[in-house]
Amino acid sequence: MLVEEILLRNNQYQVLKASGVREAMEIAEEHVPSLIICDYYMPDGDGFDLCRKIREHPQLRDTMFILL
Repeated sequence: MLVEEILLRNNQYQVLKASGVREAMEIAEEHVPSLIICDYYMPDGDGFDLCRKIREHPQLRDTMFILL
């Protein structure tokens, strides 16, 4: 996802990265992002696991989510 990160940073977006589902949820709960771009394969689950958790979370359920 290096290309996406470069494009977003060059357009003045803040980019936060996580190495797995658990860390991604912690970051999302703390920062409440407007967009999550996620790989399918993650060490502690997969992108569908993260998407499901995001959709179940009251503060995050409306977050845009792109699964690659």
